Amino acid sequence: MTMTNSSQPNDTSPVSRGHIARTLLWTLVVISAIANMVASFVGDSTWPHVVCGAVSVLCVGVLVAGRLRKRPDQ
Repeated sequence: MTMTNSSQPNDTSPVSRGHIARTLLWTLVVISAIANMVASFVGDSTWPHVVCGAVSVLCVGVLVAGRLRKRPDQ
């Protein structure tokens, strides 16, 4: 009778925290772009545009910083 080692890695890899963070950030970028477009069509005041733009800039900045951090040194 052979025993299997339960500490061996599975074939399915777990989703990393970085992958979840990138997915959430991209989702926020898309939502803020859609919200900005809706605010434009409705003719809303300036503050929704500013908030949507700030959210987009922050999310893109975090995505770029994460990408540059993982890039190998050249």
